[in-house]
Amino acid sequence: MAWIVACGHPASESDAASEQIPAPAEVRAVRVVDAERLVLRIGAREVRVRLIGVDAGFSRSLGCPTDDGSVNELVEGGHLRIERDSRAKDDEGRTWVWLWSGEELVNAALLRSGAVTLARYWPNQRNEAALLRTQLSAAREHRGLWARCPALQAITREGSSGRPCDPSYPGACIAPFPPDLDCGEIQLANFLIVGPDLHDLDGDGDGLGCERFNPM
Repeated sequence: MAWIVACGHPASESDAASEQIPAPAEVRAVRVVDAERLVLRIGAREVRVRLIGVDAGFSRSLGCPTDDGSVNELVEGGHLRIERDSRAKDDEGRTWVWLWSGEELVNAALLRSGAVTLARYWPNQRNEAALLRTQLSAAREHRGLWARCPALQAITREGSSGRPCDPSYPGACIAPFPPDLDCGEIQLANFLIVGPDLHDLDGDGDGLGCERFNPM
């Protein structure tokens, strides 16, 4: 399962051209693998897809399973269409997609309900700003995972003197959201981010928070 750490290489022409899916092709759900992976029938072909911005793995690593049933509810009987982004496929050969059911973006709807957490997969960031706002709303209102998974919001890390730490930042003990913290308040730099990043400290989506250039 992918965490919020950015996926490795930028898109190339060969990557983007590896699977050309006609825009007007009919899209139907064949199987939901989990909250981030599906099999879709696009035109005459079955295609393994992965939802951009959606992460089921991080909460599971904390012992909190995602709500995979929410995907079924969103795609059953809906008029589905897909939207592509800069990078065509993930490292396992699945096609990255933004999935729409009617006028609803399924990727965002899953975050809104708290069924999953946010992952950033650079350079596929077309709708990322909206997804960030959606996740913050779910966290503030304690929906889904944000209510039933206390470990998602705070853990006590060894050496932190008993202070609660946000598990998204394993290299630093950063206080959990809320309140919203910025890099000036944290006074740390270049630390790893592996979770939903409620503080939004990873502006470029590369998996490092509060980056500073080091000439050494």
